[in-house]
Amino acid sequence: MNTTVNFLDLSSVSGGIITTWDWTFGNVGGSSAQSPSQLFTYPDDYLITLVVTTADGCVDTVQALYVIYPPDITIPNVISPNGDHQNDYFVIQNIEYWSNELAIFGRWGNKVYDVKNYRNQWKADDLPDGTYYYVLTLNDGTEHTGHITVLR
Repeated sequence: MNTTVNFLDLSSVSGGIITTWDWTFGNVGGSSAQSPSQLFTYPDDYLITLVVTTADGCVDTVQALYVIYPPDITIPNVISPNGDHQNDYFVIQNIEYWSNELAIFGRWGNKVYDVKNYRNQWKADDLPDGTYYYVLTLNDGTEHTGHITVLR
């Protein structure tokens, strides 16, 4: 995931000029440009700081929290764990950006799989073909429910 953000300095001073800009982008870098761009490679909360200095030596600072949200997840509804290395695992796209809890149930409601921070490792080992039901809860409280069909 790569997100480029363009920052715009709108600082002004009465009767003087700004001569330096010192930007800090959380823990991922900084810039001395007046209106820089910054690449963020991971979702997180970044504390952005801008310190401006005038020709007369006056200094002012402003800070703001900038949040890069994780990308949406995509959940498949079929896997085929037959050992051909294609679609063998229940792969939820972008799940690595979310803390989560996943529970998978059989058709009679029995829990067949349960894990915190799922990372695409379930392939229905030792389970028969059929339809299973999942509850995926993300760290923001969002709950995804649905079914996954296992076909070998």
